[in-house]
Amino acid sequence: GISMDEMAYIGDSSGDLTAIREVSHSIAPANAIPKVKEQAHKVMKGEATHAVLEGYEQIVEMNRETAGAK
Repeated sequence: GISMDEMAYIGDSSGDLTAIREVSHSIAPANAIPKVKEQAHKVMKGEATHAVLEGYEQIVEMNRETAGAK
């Protein structure tokens, strides 16, 4: 019951490209392959787990701002 507009995805390899293109909020870690970084909406400064946490914090903040605007 969750639309693609409500989903986020983080990926770093060619196997992640389909999902990165489909969701509204796609994230790539700094160590992702170039093609993923080109397709993602945001590229994090961190790598691996650090990028996941960085992306999560940004999504939480975005959701707070959206909720506050309503």
